[in-house]
Amino acid sequence: MPNGSKLWRLAYRFGRKQKLLALGPYPELTLSDARVERDHAKRHLAKAVDPSEAKKQAKAERAEVTNTFQVIAEEFLTQQRRNGRATVTIEKAEWLFGFAYPTLGDRDIRDIRAPDVLDVLQKVEIRGRYVTACRLRSTIGRVFRFAIATGRAEVDPTLSLRGARARNRARLRSDTESILKARGAKMDTDPSPTIALPLLSAPQDESRDELIDLWAHLLACALDAARRKNYRRGFVGIAKALEPLDVLVLPILARPGEFAPSKLEFIANETGLSRDQVELSFRSLIRLELTWPTQAQIQNVRSQPFLTALGRQFLAAVQE
Repeated sequence: MPNGSKLWRLAYRFGRKQKLLALGPYPELTLSDARVERDHAKRHLAKAVDPSEAKKQAKAERAEVTNTFQVIAEEFLTQQRRNGRATVTIEKAEWLFGFAYPTLGDRDIRDIRAPDVLDVLQKVEIRGRYVTACRLRSTIGRVFRFAIATGRAEVDPTLSLRGARARNRARLRSDTESILKARGAKMDTDPSPTIALPLLSAPQDESRDELIDLWAHLLACALDAARRKNYRRGFVGIAKALEPLDVLVLPILARPGEFAPSKLEFIANETGLSRDQVELSFRSLIRLELTWPTQAQIQNVRSQPFLTALGRQFLAAVQE
């Protein structure tokens, strides 16, 4: 070698080409160990496998094992201990990692994306542990930054979970807690993920007040054991399709009694909207099957308001 070191090598032919395989450094690798490595390479040749490629593959597999999230997280904790961090701080981080390991622990850290981390955080959030979820996101981010510093990752996916989306989620959680507190409701601390997770992820890009309030009421309904019977999984799709004006018009349509001089004009006067805006909103509610799809229901001068069964149940889920 140019630097003066010595290597055990094996010369062999594969695919009609002369090749050279480094078995290990001398004298660190003894003669007997070098012979073991030589025999191992010859067994690969007997199976028509290039020993050099087999060695590269084995190295890559070892790298995958050491690149898992859990392995790197444990290394991060070891570094924190060497740096003199308090025992209680280390124990808190270990407790937080316990939420992440079942989903992320065995995965190559390079393959973990923001939606994967968000899935972990939402499983904590649906139990009402919002502060824990925030701390978990921060702690997971520190592991990714440690992996970047040690050359085993290139990006920190937790960065994309900050900003506007994080503010929207925080507001949704806060509004939901306020609704449940005002009702004196006891929140389910172990709700079904198939119900709660869509309610947490669907509105994360929503910032309009009327719709944030709507999502908060839906989430509160799903987490309130006494009101959960009013909730249906299909409400997520309905809520995503609604506009703020629809949210304003829907409860008025549920009122008993007559509308005078006409339904559209009554709602326009009540809300300050134009007649066209009300009609567009009403037609949107028809498409979502929240009210009956008849022209008479739109134009009838003194028609009794009549929501569909789906409309009544949706309204029951989102009202106080």
